[in-house]
Amino acid sequence: MRSHRLRVGTAVAMLGITTLAVTACSTGSSSASEDATFAVNIAALEGAPTFDPAANMRGSAFNYAAAAYESLVTSDAEGALQPGVATAWEYTSPTELTMDFRLDSVFEDGSPMTVELIKANLERYQETPGTYQARLNSIDAIEVVDEDTLKFSLNTPDQSLPEAFSLTVGMMVSQAALDDPTLLLTDTYGSGPWILDSYTEDSEYSYIRNPEYAGPMDVQVDELNMFVITDLTAQLNALLAGDVDIISAQWSQRDQAESQGFAAASNESNVGGLMLFDRGGDVIPELGDVRVRQAINYALDRDAIGTALWSDYQRGTSSVFGKFTSAYDESLDDYYEYNPEKAKQLLAEAGYADGFELPILSRTMFGENKRLEATIPYLEAVGITATLSDRTNDYFDAITNKEFGASQGQQNGGIDSYVNSMNMLAPNAQLNPFGTDDPELTALIADASSELDADAAATKWQAVNKWVVENAWFAPVAFYHTHTVWDAEKLGGVELAAGQVFPLPFSWTPAE
Repeated sequence: MRSHRLRVGTAVAMLGITTLAVTACSTGSSSASEDATFAVNIAALEGAPTFDPAANMRGSAFNYAAAAYESLVTSDAEGALQPGVATAWEYTSPTELTMDFRLDSVFEDGSPMTVELIKANLERYQETPGTYQARLNSIDAIEVVDEDTLKFSLNTPDQSLPEAFSLTVGMMVSQAALDDPTLLLTDTYGSGPWILDSYTEDSEYSYIRNPEYAGPMDVQVDELNMFVITDLTAQLNALLAGDVDIISAQWSQRDQAESQGFAAASNESNVGGLMLFDRGGDVIPELGDVRVRQAINYALDRDAIGTALWSDYQRGTSSVFGKFTSAYDESLDDYYEYNPEKAKQLLAEAGYADGFELPILSRTMFGENKRLEATIPYLEAVGITATLSDRTNDYFDAITNKEFGASQGQQNGGIDSYVNSMNMLAPNAQLNPFGTDDPELTALIADASSELDADAAATKWQAVNKWVVENAWFAPVAFYHTHTVWDAEKLGGVELAAGQVFPLPFSWTPAE
């Protein structure tokens, strides 16, 4: 039997955040006693676009899926991979991976976990467009070896698959959801630590602890209440008022909260800047010329823009590979030093001495409109008439539908070079909506991903990075820190792993 769910329409009157927070925290002390309910109120920047892990579940939306679904692999605070549904895995050759599973999990609809179900989940992720679909590109075939073992035959060496299985493409849904994926539009069908109890779309989402959870994580939060607060200033005000316990924050808000006794942590996690999608010139012909894309890069004063937006919590860069990846090459950070005259020269050589018009997709979330507004004057100074097109409500649809040749955006810098290449460079990657496929880049990626010696592989991945920078597939501004602030008198165990943008609730405990 499925547990009772309440879905409240957005037009229905709702309880205020403060009321729910008081109810959830009515233990009478800052830490929960053994028989008290330990509830945590989270400020989320967006609502759940769906409860289907196969869809666009990235950034703050990831938590909606992570709460309800078990993934094949998990990771600890240091980013090291740990067992999830999978108990062990081994590469028996560069192109063959075997993986063993525990099958004691029971889905919230009462159905069992089986190795055939795991196989079917993964095959669905291979076929369904979504945030991390490209991460499974290396899989040619999945074979059931025995009742708790699968064998993966790969078309290219891919040491990153276990890490991919810690993301949404490793989350298991029940057979009922596989049979009818539309069920996942409005409900969860998982075996994870928590069960979706009720929600008001794009407003409030409440999860309760799953009494049948059989996984390896010792979760202590009884109730997760996620409140959608899209404005970071409003998130800070909610934290200061005691309405929520943990928030995302900008650097200035972090400093303000810390001065009032709240705890904070951050990571250099995301690269922010312009995504130059239309490298073939399909909708913006000018972007099909590499000299134009290089001109855009030379036009940006990364030090000035980065400092204005993120203070000292940033590092200017011309590269989209983060410092935790083997592809990182410090010399590429200032490859495009600020040079507006060089930018004008390149535009003239490309035949655009009088400039051109460049509509740029953006959204209010994460302050991206503000970031673009800080960037546009530098483009205008070299003759590019850039305009901001706010598509907050359908940002990813606009990308997928190839409506814009460029967007203001952000991307996690990651910890694995192959992972980054699949997320940003692969022909079916979300950040390559026009499917640009350059044979030279493809050969470089294949060479790097098939290299088993770590030092040699790093050199080859740095060659990939250099090619992407030289060909100006992106115009990044800086790698910046994402900040989390929380009430340390109530909440403990908050940890940010390398590259993580928001802490996951698995390790959270009542404050001591």
